[in-house]
Amino acid sequence: MNVIKMMFLFSGALLVFANPVLARNPVYPGNGIFTVMLGYDGGWLDYKEKNKGAVIDRDTGWLNGANASIKYENTYFFMKGLFEFSGSSNATYNGALQDGTPMRMRTWETFYRYEADLGYKLIENRAVEVAPYAGIGYRDWERGDDVLPDYRESYTWPYGAFGVACTAFFENVSLGVDAAVQTPFDMRMETNVAGTVDKAAFNLGSKPGYRVELPVTYMARSSGNIRGFLFLTPYYQHWAIGKSPDVVLTKNGIPVDTAFEPDSTTDMYGAKAGVGFSF
Repeated sequence: MNVIKMMFLFSGALLVFANPVLARNPVYPGNGIFTVMLGYDGGWLDYKEKNKGAVIDRDTGWLNGANASIKYENTYFFMKGLFEFSGSSNATYNGALQDGTPMRMRTWETFYRYEADLGYKLIENRAVEVAPYAGIGYRDWERGDDVLPDYRESYTWPYGAFGVACTAFFENVSLGVDAAVQTPFDMRMETNVAGTVDKAAFNLGSKPGYRVELPVTYMARSSGNIRGFLFLTPYYQHWAIGKSPDVVLTKNGIPVDTAFEPDSTTDMYGAKAGVGFSF
């Protein structure tokens, strides 16, 4: 959890060094505004499956995608909805066949995330803003392709998000840190192993994850009540999955084997960049 400690230190630095003379908080002292943001989303995937603590296979690769969000805020609270997508057909799988033969191949990875947040502005003035928030989200991850020895696995789960967003405002620039614990529930994985068995569902062990984002915005242009800006948001995101119970695999309804989903972790290191408009 060293990342979380760094987040709190960075938040403290924002509050100490924010200059109220230069600050230009767009929602102070009370006007409500809408903000729309659209941009690119790219990141490095590092997924590991483990058995008894040892890594048994790994997916890595650069993912490209897009993000979009809409936000309403005033002096007291904010509401935000977001959508993120990223994927690649050239991620690298390093692992082994079921008989233990080492294998390395290219594979598909696609991620979708939807989230809605509601936050309360604990501190709100011309220089700084501190807003704890809670939200509900949904994550959909499609891994692999149905061409043996590769095969498609579909991971899905809703989750709750509990975080805090801190922002320091300067003349044309804002600097922030946004960190949240992500608590998944009803985690599932489904596969038919490229059609070799009937579709099987695995109930996964739920473990908390977390994310840290460092949003930076630069106001590029203002016309009347419309403000255009550029944004760059480096981020780190961590998810964890617990081992599933054994599942009986069937073919045309006849049991043919058993299988389980092992412990795993998914780490994403990336950045979002694009344009936004407030009005």
